[in-house]
Amino acid sequence: MRAAIAARFPQRRNFDLQFEQFSAADYKSELLDNDLERETVSSQRRLKFAVNLPIVKDKNWNLYGSGRCKFDSFDIQNVTHAGPYQTYPLSSSIDYHYFSTGITAALISKLFQKPVIYTLNAAADGSEKGYERVKGNLSASMILKRSKSTVITAGFVTFLDRSSPFIALPSFSFTHQSENSPWMIDIVLPRQVYLRRTIAGTGRLSLGTELENESLYIDLDYPGFAGPYDLRRTELKTGAVFEYCLAKNTVAAFRAGIADILISKAMRKGESSSDYVLEQKQDISGFINFGISFNPFEK
Repeated sequence: MRAAIAARFPQRRNFDLQFEQFSAADYKSELLDNDLERETVSSQRRLKFAVNLPIVKDKNWNLYGSGRCKFDSFDIQNVTHAGPYQTYPLSSSIDYHYFSTGITAALISKLFQKPVIYTLNAAADGSEKGYERVKGNLSASMILKRSKSTVITAGFVTFLDRSSPFIALPSFSFTHQSENSPWMIDIVLPRQVYLRRTIAGTGRLSLGTELENESLYIDLDYPGFAGPYDLRRTELKTGAVFEYCLAKNTVAAFRAGIADILISKAMRKGESSSDYVLEQKQDISGFINFGISFNPFEK
């Protein structure tokens, strides 16, 4: 039964479409650690579409090709300029486009008689103006325990990206479901912590929190700051997710909660994240997310 439930809600989604709406939030920007402007984001909308398709599926290794496109739209009001640069009018709408294409290779091997999964990911991304950068990461994860009720893994991920704030991070996952409990603990550090349970066999409810990294390429219209900038946002989203299996391989999802922007910094393309030029700080906001995925190549 647990295997059948997991098959209905695969972690990897072959085709995934999401629409996200955020509530209003106050916002301020700093340019080179000096106050630049304060404003209210009265509305933010985000449309995302992702494709993740198997190229090779073998017993010991897999190769996937992926593509992603994203559209962000911000409605700005009540802008107060604290710095010397005149930027947006008192109200405006700003749109950003982002896309990426890449490949992911996964190899299953053994180390100290324990299964280990090695993963290499390489991707190129950009905006409507074209490709901007190539980046990637390398990870290894050892399966320490695997039973009917529990799976434990540990490893690390190394970022092949000069602008990443971290060179490497440890990783850990813990999945457990007691024999007589409908709830399952699903922890993947540093990415997510969830409590999950199935509902009527075709639905799944998840309660918890998740870190999401979002990227944008922006132009700063300030004297002496021309050129594309790489804006990195780390969003902590806490709330509830309800997924429902509409048909074989098709899953609809509704998500709602609060979003906290932990990091939002822009640096020149290819520069280190420690050499950021623009930093943005935003209050906590509410969000809702509607999504649908089609997964004909996943089990």
